[in-house]
Amino acid sequence: MKDDLLYALALYQTANVGTITALNLLEYFGDYKSIFSANRTKLEKVRGIGQKIATEVFESRTSALEKAESELKFIEHNQIQVLFYDDEQYPQRLKNCFDAPFILFAKGEYDFNKERMLAIVGTRHATEYGKTLTQQFVEALSPYDISIVSGLALGIDSIAHQSAVKYKMQNIAVLGHGLDMIYPATNKKLAEKIRENGALLTDFFSETIPNKQNFPRRNRIVAGMVDAVLVVESAKKGGALITAQIANSYNREVFCVPGNIGNPYSEGCNYFIKTNQAQLVTEAKDIIEFMNWDNANKLQNTIPKQLFVTLNDEESLIYEIIKTHKKIHIDDLLGKTPYNLSNLSNILLQLELQDVIKPIPGKFYTLQ
Repeated sequence: MKDDLLYALALYQTANVGTITALNLLEYFGDYKSIFSANRTKLEKVRGIGQKIATEVFESRTSALEKAESELKFIEHNQIQVLFYDDEQYPQRLKNCFDAPFILFAKGEYDFNKERMLAIVGTRHATEYGKTLTQQFVEALSPYDISIVSGLALGIDSIAHQSAVKYKMQNIAVLGHGLDMIYPATNKKLAEKIRENGALLTDFFSETIPNKQNFPRRNRIVAGMVDAVLVVESAKKGGALITAQIANSYNREVFCVPGNIGNPYSEGCNYFIKTNQAQLVTEAKDIIEFMNWDNANKLQNTIPKQLFVTLNDEESLIYEIIKTHKKIHIDDLLGKTPYNLSNLSNILLQLELQDVIKPIPGKFYTLQ
């Protein structure tokens, strides 16, 4: 296992090797070590691996393994958990995203696959209005066993994490750097508190400094591992809106808190609401009701009505999956079928039009 991890780490930090490429290589060679034993010609035979990637893997193997050996020592010394793409503990919501990393590094006590997960993000320049609202939202959400996810930045992120600590909610901080440091340094004590009932999570190697270009990559993990994203305050350009945009591309719900006209740190939220890129919310109850979290554990045991329509093979497959699960999220449907999001959405629409299934808040589906 240690040997396999070493070669997996080497592959992970090889340039131009993403999750799909890594999985194709692993499928072809059977294990990570064999990838690094292959010559360039054999590498080029792998599906989706062109000459450029084959050359990159072949020529960088020595330096990649040296860096992987150093990282493995850091992981072992600091008791870092390494999550592979196919591990049960890997965030399954994130796994359904096309650009999910095939390795994650975590430290703490966590369950990345809890039933309800919400990201709360916003500007580093939080106003008293934004700070107060963030605290109020988290307090009101605390009875519903919701995990809070954010990016440990100053401002709204920090207030969200601090409030989650206060109300003993699972608390996950996604970092834009390695686990050998905390940025900003003023959040070191907060990070320790988060680990007591949550985790620090990253896809960066140690000694990766928090460069500006790292944070959009961090934001995709925040957006991908949750059911919904709440933006409390944001300028018209900023990391919080990048997270919201990514969440929309992942088919996640996006909520925004409106703010005063003319306040630069409300412009982003107001714009997203105005352009129908987010749902307007003014209190936590709006999110609870929209996501169906107030009665998600109180589903009625109803007898499915008899079908009087003829379903094709695709529709029958979806129908049987929903029937088995009684209620299922569209991301879970994606993982259980061979269809892409566009095809699946068309099939679901046809089943809705035939009065076979119905959507319920939070992008879940159930039988009529």
